[in-house]
Amino acid sequence: MLDVNTTKIRCSGDVTDKTHGQFVCGPLDRGYGTTIGNSLKRILLSSIQGAAVTAVKITGATAIDSKLSNTHEDAIDIVLNLKSLCIEPVENELVAHIDVKAEGEDLEVTAADITSDSELKIINPELHLATVKAGKKLAMDLKIMSGCGYVSADKNTSADKGMFPIDALFSPIDRVDYVVKNTRVGNITNYDSLTLDIFTNGSVMPADALKLAANIMIEGLNPFLALCEDTVVDEPNPESYSLSSDDGDNSREAMEELMNAPISELELSQRSTHCMQRNSIFTIGDLVAKTTEEIMGFRNLGAKSFKEICDRLAERGLSLKSGSID
Repeated sequence: MLDVNTTKIRCSGDVTDKTHGQFVCGPLDRGYGTTIGNSLKRILLSSIQGAAVTAVKITGATAIDSKLSNTHEDAIDIVLNLKSLCIEPVENELVAHIDVKAEGEDLEVTAADITSDSELKIINPELHLATVKAGKKLAMDLKIMSGCGYVSADKNTSADKGMFPIDALFSPIDRVDYVVKNTRVGNITNYDSLTLDIFTNGSVMPADALKLAANIMIEGLNPFLALCEDTVVDEPNPESYSLSSDDGDNSREAMEELMNAPISELELSQRSTHCMQRNSIFTIGDLVAKTTEEIMGFRNLGAKSFKEICDRLAERGLSLKSGSID
């Protein structure tokens, strides 16, 4: 079997491109190219977090298929345009607004007209949403939240009163292609070379998405590491560790095991977990090595998530490098 240390991955093309990245990985043992490529493709398409509009309120619309007197589009046309909105993931669900008036002539409304009291970054502000007739107004409320995959309107129960729930495609990944070719190592030519092409909507860098997908794949395989002689070994409970034991060797081993435990052991919310993974924090040891200032500096990490992290660490007798929140 090929030594894993000989396998390298490189980015081919423009590393600053936010919508497309090509990654070449090899050499791999025969068959591994297809196994890894297909697994990463499925994870990228289903499990990478993004943000989307999940509900909408349009002044003057009594139903989602209402005809509007103040715009050239019907309500359903505006909703379809909103589904093309590209938004960076948000920490907490929020309500954004559009409130415009066409003074002397028809006015085009774009995504740049969306306002919010919370931090909201729109990737495609030029997106056309509606055209307001001269002398008319358009007011809309948009509920925005983060999630994974696709959620249909009938399963979207988060809509506020007076809002119409709509289908939400959270995934920031537009397409994933992979190709497996033969490659040579010395005189042996039956190794695999895997090329992955990742296309995103611009709200996440392709390299970040690939790294997150790889970590999700690793965490998904962790339970299999507990198999020993066809018997499932109960996963150790970090809360049962006695770090003040008189047996120094046992204490050190328990602490080392705790530090090497995956971040999922803390049972953080999905948003907090994804934020940690985006910042290369994959184990509890990675987390406690960070200072409060470093953690608070993470993008899209709010006070609620920060408190959750500190509370989970405190339950295990741990804290960040500079201590927890008071």
